[in-house]
Amino acid sequence: MATIKTALGAVGLLLCAASLILLPGAATQAAREALNLCAGTLLPSLFPFFVLTELWVRLGIAGRMSRAASRWVGPLFRLPGAAAPALLLGAVGGYPVGAQAVCRLYRQGSLTLEEAEDVLFFCNNAGPAFLIGVVGRGLFGSTAAGLALMVIHLCAALILGIIFRPTAKPVSRTWQEAASLPLRDALPAAVREAGKSFFSVCLFVIFFSVVTSILAALLPPALRNSGGFALLSGALELAGGTTRLAVLPWPAELLFATAAGLLGFGGLCVQMQTLSLLSQQGLTGRRFLSGKLLQALLSFALALAAAPLLPLAQPCMAPCREIYFSVLLLLMLLAIALGLPAWRSTKITTGNSAEHGL
Repeated sequence: MATIKTALGAVGLLLCAASLILLPGAATQAAREALNLCAGTLLPSLFPFFVLTELWVRLGIAGRMSRAASRWVGPLFRLPGAAAPALLLGAVGGYPVGAQAVCRLYRQGSLTLEEAEDVLFFCNNAGPAFLIGVVGRGLFGSTAAGLALMVIHLCAALILGIIFRPTAKPVSRTWQEAASLPLRDALPAAVREAGKSFFSVCLFVIFFSVVTSILAALLPPALRNSGGFALLSGALELAGGTTRLAVLPWPAELLFATAAGLLGFGGLCVQMQTLSLLSQQGLTGRRFLSGKLLQALLSFALALAAAPLLPLAQPCMAPCREIYFSVLLLLMLLAIALGLPAWRSTKITTGNSAEHGL
């Protein structure tokens, strides 16, 4: 099996290299557009939040917040109060700020390995700047649509965090707070670290944009302009994939629900950004991908139910709503019903192994 995987990987890399050689124009154009996206959209919408996130931790605000939040984080999610800063920073800063916060909290000892993995299940989310500015105004031309997407996105994450919370209550312990810095020292360090994070995000965006562009160049026009390829693009790279939804002749409510689903998943580009951060701290992210898949499904169902109540650009189509809502709700319930026993058995097995020193 290992030999087959190695052979398939080698063939895949050779095909990618051949595509770059045979289609240099498509790769160059995609890289140029990705750079424009980074400079024109991601830089003003993400970089300031990266700086604010670093300041949040370096000035000691996260430590004070964890103590106050332990009263509601424990009963809701069965996690220590240190999970609250990661949840808030992930919601405000966007991908992958939540994962960065978890790594920092785990490195400080505020979260155990098991708790860090549990928090990652639902704390790494899209930020309001992207949800409202890029998707809401850019795709639907409406701030209200962006606000609705933000509410749906965060509600789906919180619901999953409650449903799939640990079976045992968190162990009470003292918050291990890092020494806070004065603003004159924290601000330069925050800008430097935010710059590194933003540069890493841009590199992933450029790479996956080139991959998507090459795939588009290899496909016939009928498939290239199809809804299936738009979904594939969004599953690979979120920002570029959501822009492809604008040209699809779908009902507005279906476009809205599809955008919510893609936002819930985050895209493979975001997954790779997150996993690269986790691997540096020894975290596996074993529940991260399953959490994003469930969040995508739940977000789709919630958005499809809420779409008729919103002033979207196109009229809603009742038959389409009824069919898609029924099917997706059924799939959502099925996924949760299948995932809950498996997750709980994993928690029990992990707990037993720890007790026996395995």
